[in-house]
Amino acid sequence: MTSRFKYLFLILILIFTISACDSNSTVEILIEKDDSFDKFCKSNNFNGSILVADDGEIVLKKGYGFADYEKKIPNTPDTIFGIASLTKQFTAVGIMMLNERGALNVSDTIDKYIPGYPNGDKITIHNLLTNTSGIAEYINEELLKGTKHYSPTNLINVFKDKPLNFNPGERFEYSNSNYALLGYIIEKVSNMKYEDFVKENIFIPLKMKDTGYDHNKELPKKAIRYKYLNAVMYAKADYINMSTAYSAGALQSTIEDLYRWDQALYTNKLLDKESMNKMFTPFLDSYGYGWFIIKPGKKPIMQHMGTIDGVRALIYRNVELKQTIIILSNNTATDRIKIKDKIMSLLGN
Repeated sequence: MTSRFKYLFLILILIFTISACDSNSTVEILIEKDDSFDKFCKSNNFNGSILVADDGEIVLKKGYGFADYEKKIPNTPDTIFGIASLTKQFTAVGIMMLNERGALNVSDTIDKYIPGYPNGDKITIHNLLTNTSGIAEYINEELLKGTKHYSPTNLINVFKDKPLNFNPGERFEYSNSNYALLGYIIEKVSNMKYEDFVKENIFIPLKMKDTGYDHNKELPKKAIRYKYLNAVMYAKADYINMSTAYSAGALQSTIEDLYRWDQALYTNKLLDKESMNKMFTPFLDSYGYGWFIIKPGKKPIMQHMGTIDGVRALIYRNVELKQTIIILSNNTATDRIKIKDKIMSLLGN
């Protein structure tokens, strides 16, 4: 090789190297600041797992603290956590799948599927999806601390005779009762248990192998739920029979599985484009179907959090920048918004 060709060859190598560095600049920034971010998480009593993607590329995937304090089992990217109200996204997709199949219509009133339900001729499935039904909240501390197992029918009986807080469609009021009813409608229409429907139609197709219904069973990779006492002391959270959370909050997952979910939402693997647009359309108080829509449009920004005793969950999606932040924690001390804001500052937002 002549000296001229050697020179050109070296220039080409340099160009490719610079391009590669530029394309991975975000990754390098996060890796470079990882020790700092670790200290930030520790100083804020974060205990859980985090996944961050930027421009469709995973730039952080890591566990912090312990899944089991007594046995010193660390949290990892494949640790299983309760996801609480993140469950609502899957329930909404289940409803929209049945809507696409013609098995139901989101404009239908719910008395068509739950005959005799009070005011069921005034409340639509759309009202349930958007938390605009006026149905009173059923979850309270007494219910959650009980050990009783609830069937979907028994759960609905807890709140169905309570008066409406407002006329359907009049305003927004977040209520888990809406999504409990949606799970029941999924069961009635599909002739499948809610947990089987979401498993067969969502989790298996997306290879979300560690996602499913929480039956209060101990699993090798499952994090124990803790409540915060002080900076160095934690106690196990109170027992919750997850049947009380049902289709509003009884699912469990991992950051890796939720990233598979996030990526599927960029495609039409689960729903067609029209259904996806409907889900991500903000209605009253910017709530869509199982998501708070921070910025509407063809490339929206959306977010949802999940909270029960010993569970703090968050998923954030910026469709335009293909940014995803998934935070799952087994510690009540976790300030998800503070952690998310720190990550966004690292991403340059």
